[in-house]
Amino acid sequence: LRLFGRVADLTELPADPEGATFTHEVGVIPTKDARINETYHDLAIVHPALTCLVDGDQSGNDYRNALSGGASPCPRIIQWPNGWTIEDVVAWVCTADPTVIAHADLDAFG
Repeated sequence: LRLFGRVADLTELPADPEGATFTHEVGVIPTKDARINETYHDLAIVHPALTCLVDGDQSGNDYRNALSGGASPCPRIIQWPNGWTIEDVVAWVCTADPTVIAHADLDAFG
């Protein structure tokens, strides 16, 4: 997840060049209780540009709906494709072919 945040930092310039960003410095991995909505609202008080990531299952749909509603909806929600969970993504990354990321075009990204 930190790598995803780093890619976002490297490819998107902040609207305010003097503004602080911390996408790859601060992250939240939900606990077993998955208190995503409550965590979002707590962090939104201290940072205006949050993005929430939810699974592509029914629970993810429920979290997305909860985050989208209410008085302070989350402006950016990323949802894995239908049926995907974070465990699927971690397994995919762990089994990746290292030759794919060794391409010369990716050298600039470290």
